Amino acid sequence: PNADIIYVDPSAGSNTVEFGGSSATYTTLREAVYNTANGSEVKMLGNETFTYFRTGANNENYYNVNPPRPMTINCDGYTLTTNTYSSSKNGIGLTGSEGVEIKNCIIRDIYRPVYAYGSGNGLFNIHNNRFLGNAERVIHFEYSSAGGNNIHHNYFDTSSTYGDVHFTGT
Repeated sequence: PNADIIYVDPSAGSNTVEFGGSSATYTTLREAVYNTANGSEVKMLGNETFTYFRTGANNENYYNVNPPRPMTINCDGYTLTTNTYSSSKNGIGLTGSEGVEIKNCIIRDIYRPVYAYGSGNGLFNIHNNRFLGNAERVIHFEYSSAGGNNIHHNYFDTSSTYGDVHFTGT
């Protein structure tokens, strides 16, 4: 529907889409992200436990969400987590993305909660989030532009192996 505001309500029994209006509702963050237009906001209405799908040439990466265009993901204080913590499972992937804002999220026990790989100019704004529990690297930029990104007012209470904000090959 390419609405201005996309709502994610994990407790909803089905998707609600209002055509001609300015909103739509989906049951998963992934579904909402892939159905939103440039510059739109995806807003959470409840907690979500991620399920994973494989991506990459050899199906080597797991992502729940990988925004394909500029947008805002606003968790509005709700929690994103997984019941299958293990290596290579990422929360919000920013592979090839630019201009994504992630705010007001509680992200718990995800291997790489925010992972940017080969993300061109980046231009990410990651703020007012709480990262909790286990993580390999909390916010990880790999072969991505480090310039133009704003990472501020986040709270980290993790047992991170390599640090909370990590840059490799940038």
